[in-house]
Amino acid sequence: MSSKRLQWLVAGAGLLVASAAGAKDAPDPEDPAVLKQRLDAAQAEITTLRGQVGALEGRLNLIEQRLGVAPFAPRLLQTGRGERLDLGAVPAASVLESAEAAPKKQKLAAALKGRPGGLVAVWATWCKPCTSDEELARLRQMQATLAGEGLAFVSLAIDGLDKVRGDARAPKWIYPVWQADDAHLDVVPKALIDAHGVKLPMFFVVTADGTITHYRTSALDDRATAELLTAALQLRR
Repeated sequence: MSSKRLQWLVAGAGLLVASAAGAKDAPDPEDPAVLKQRLDAAQAEITTLRGQVGALEGRLNLIEQRLGVAPFAPRLLQTGRGERLDLGAVPAASVLESAEAAPKKQKLAAALKGRPGGLVAVWATWCKPCTSDEELARLRQMQATLAGEGLAFVSLAIDGLDKVRGDARAPKWIYPVWQADDAHLDVVPKALIDAHGVKLPMFFVVTADGTITHYRTSALDDRATAELLTAALQLRR
């Protein structure tokens, strides 16, 4: 027998041995423990898929609401009951066009002038949820969307002007920034403050005269951001 043929026989025998060992080590598909593992894995996958389907259905429903195909039914917003933001109560707010710009004095009510309404975001430098990177990114997204639709986005800081301008994070603020000390106590209806306290950030979707259609008194997430945008876009109708 040639050495080459011998090598082939040895290799073939090795494969047979390996195959037999693998068959011996393979789990019995009828073993109850194996069946339970497979069932648990299948149930976990089904749960994951259901979650993904639910998320997609939620996004589709929001799109339908925004298009007017389905009635607007926010889950994370409060609905206004005729309350109004008293923007005229701040006749001389400071306006910062950028982190470097000198402040200008202007009536807060001018922020909505010539627009059907928009979104007023009330915040402070000392409020951590107001100034997180995630929050600022969502605010920037909302500002861009609303601007493209001809709606106002009003960023209203309620602590001192020096704090707003001197903060190390000032370049990250959403400009223009409107500032007036404790403005929320003058602008926000007392009934809402009595009901919810002073919880920053506050978001108000308002018509041109300050009438509140929807509001939120906590930080944003993806769903809340989408609902606020949907509520604001309805002002164009």
